[in-house]
Amino acid sequence: MKTPEEATTAIRKLSPLTSVRDLRAAFAFLEKDPNVEPDKISSVGFCWGGWRSFMMATTIPTLRRAVVFYGSTPDDGLQNIHAAVLAHYAQQDFRITGNAVLTEKKMKELGKKFTYYVYPGAEHAFFNDTGPRYDAEAAKLAWGRTLEFLGSPD
Repeated sequence: MKTPEEATTAIRKLSPLTSVRDLRAAFAFLEKDPNVEPDKISSVGFCWGGWRSFMMATTIPTLRRAVVFYGSTPDDGLQNIHAAVLAHYAQQDFRITGNAVLTEKKMKELGKKFTYYVYPGAEHAFFNDTGPRYDAEAAKLAWGRTLEFLGSPD
């Protein structure tokens, strides 16, 4: 692929559930790798991958942590989550961010660990430093929070 548009077109052709199945297979592969601590495997996803990171948490009980950057919440399976979930949303992302409060409420009702942040003034894809909506301040803060979350003890 030569352009972001070509990549977007190719990604849209992928089946959402097939891509989650592929991620579960990658997780299983990592679990067996002697160089990997299987109890520390986590996922991080951005937008399209954010939903998939969240979905991994609904289908892999041994996933340690899931990080979601401006990704949608799965419709089903939240009750199956064992991983702590961290989500980053953009204030100006009116399609996805509004669900953060509902997700928090549902996760709390289910006794799940869910933390989210909304970045003031930021737009969807604020972490993409090659795009027009890049927000360096929000991206730096979100990444710092992500590293802290992934590195913190259980």
